[in-house]
Amino acid sequence: MYLYDAITSCTFYNAFNYKNRASRSEFWQFVVFWLFCSSCLFLTSVVCDVNTVSLCVIILYGMWILVVATIRRLHDVDKRGWLLMPLFLAIIHLIDTILYAGPENKLNYLVMDTLILSFFSINLLITLSKLGSNEDNRFGVPRSIIIDSSNINQYKIENNVLTVIKPNPYKKFRK
Repeated sequence: MYLYDAITSCTFYNAFNYKNRASRSEFWQFVVFWLFCSSCLFLTSVVCDVNTVSLCVIILYGMWILVVATIRRLHDVDKRGWLLMPLFLAIIHLIDTILYAGPENKLNYLVMDTLILSFFSINLLITLSKLGSNEDNRFGVPRSIIIDSSNINQYKIENNVLTVIKPNPYKKFRK
């Protein structure tokens, strides 16, 4: 997949679609693009006096797209999107520790939160780096499927969505 295709797929076409799958190349190309754009926005906000409300809206939309793309990438390796929940809880607890912990307990909590956050981040990074399955899984057909004359009858395309035609197991018993 080309960079332009990955960006348009994640940003526009699948921004609110968390039920399908995202290929490894699509996901990582979008992550690199997102990191580049967010770095440019941060530098622009530091150098120039930019309206912070519009900047926050753009960054929140980018983070939403990143979360949806991550869920779709997890679906490609046959994992549920709920695998992100411990990471979100660890980030929320880290923010809570920074804001509200007393000075006597802050260092202990920060060390514990950093270790937990590192564990979940490394686990997620390894999972997202895995090669996706080439077969159908519970989240749909793979993005990189090749349809040729041997399997053309197993798939149908409607409204640019590729779906699997599953045979009816009870068809042979009907009259």
